[in-house]
Amino acid sequence: MKRIKNGFLSIAALFGFLLFTGCSESEYASLENGLYIANATALDKTDIRFLDDPTTIPIVVRTAIKAQQDILVTIVIDSNYVEQHNALYHTEYALLPESQYEIDTLRSVIPAGSISTTFFLTLKPLVPELNMTGLTYVLPISIGETVNAPIILGSSRTFLAGAAPLPYSYVPQVNNGSNSTYAQMLLNGETPLSTFTLECLIYFNGAGGTNSNAGNIFGAGSTTGGVSLHFRLGDAGARVNHINGNIGGRYDLAGAEILRPYRWDHFAYVWSYDTQTHHFYINGVENIPNQGNAKSWSDLFTFPADGFTLGITGTASPLATRPCRYSEVRLWNYRRTPEQIRNNMLAVPPDSPGLVGYWKLNEPSGSEIIEATGKHPNGRYVRNSATVVPDRFYQRVELGATFGD
Repeated sequence: MKRIKNGFLSIAALFGFLLFTGCSESEYASLENGLYIANATALDKTDIRFLDDPTTIPIVVRTAIKAQQDILVTIVIDSNYVEQHNALYHTEYALLPESQYEIDTLRSVIPAGSISTTFFLTLKPLVPELNMTGLTYVLPISIGETVNAPIILGSSRTFLAGAAPLPYSYVPQVNNGSNSTYAQMLLNGETPLSTFTLECLIYFNGAGGTNSNAGNIFGAGSTTGGVSLHFRLGDAGARVNHINGNIGGRYDLAGAEILRPYRWDHFAYVWSYDTQTHHFYINGVENIPNQGNAKSWSDLFTFPADGFTLGITGTASPLATRPCRYSEVRLWNYRRTPEQIRNNMLAVPPDSPGLVGYWKLNEPSGSEIIEATGKHPNGRYVRNSATVVPDRFYQRVELGATFGD
């Protein structure tokens, strides 16, 4: 088991924190006698873990001072809170199914003269079908009905416990040198977009060198305006671990030294005609801000029915000297914010609003690429114009995770 987020404030620090996190005036008036979940006094109010084995988390409900009489406390699962948390913090959490946890009791008592009672939540490792979704599953535990209790401090009423997926997946390898395989994502007809976000996880084998083309990452050609878009590693004076983008032949996006060999990184590109800008992110950090001048473009980028490719620019022959691996490829019909990109790099729900197409690239076998939203035909792997089965690796897909050389 590995914890990825947790934290507690001392009771003294709690009072200072509550004064700055939205307590109502009635809460201020009774602050010395409030009821709250101690686990929820950290800023993010979450405890999300990678689970290899079942783990038990104590959920402590307490008062600020000793109870004058017995206080009956109940806890409830507030399923509506997940949606509220996602909207507020730009996360894509899903509700943890009942089969994935146990709570020792939903009712307990803070005895007179005491300040707390403890509930015990046991989280189970995600079953394979949940783990393969790539989603983080959370359980929102909230204070329910009480008897003889002081005011409940709303800012610390609900606590999120959860399980993050163990990030293992089958990943394809493309760009195999002279015998290059590429991935083709198909669309259900022409898809015109005035704004879009493209993102994926990428892992490449190679390092060093200048003006050396290590491989094409992405390629697409618009059926309107004659605009093409492709990204490649190196070439045109860029080092091999720089992403070099060509947009309609108008300008290059040659960023800082941003990719390291044998490591997973997240790549995101935002094209926006309405703001006349391009944004480019690596691992959730903007690498090349406000690129280009979209005024010279068509107002639409129309993806053709044959979609776009990974490992080939779309019009050129496969050109690669080092293999690349891909995972979690997504196309959106709006400008994803930096927070949305940063907080959801590994997976999102297939029914997310604005998600045009989603290719997880986690199939254990075969030549098909499953399109997860169900809106488009499945994609395929291609070599020399023929559908093929790519090389695959079952490995940890996590930012910064390395595998072999």
